[in-house]
Amino acid sequence: MYEKEITYYNDAAHSEVVGTGHIYCNGRGTLEGTSSPYYTEEILNVCCYDPYGCVPC
Repeated sequence: MYEKEITYYNDAAHSEVVGTGHIYCNGRGTLEGTSSPYYTEEILNVCCYDPYGCVPC
């Protein structure tokens, strides 16, 4: 599992950013703008299991 930053675009050519998202190690996420089927992901952290859930390693 990874902590990720996701950038959503309006088309396959990535002409315009329409939203951004963040997925945290605990499985929760945020979204600003809108999602779309056209996106890129950047891995920010590798997540490790811990007694209280998943956390960044």
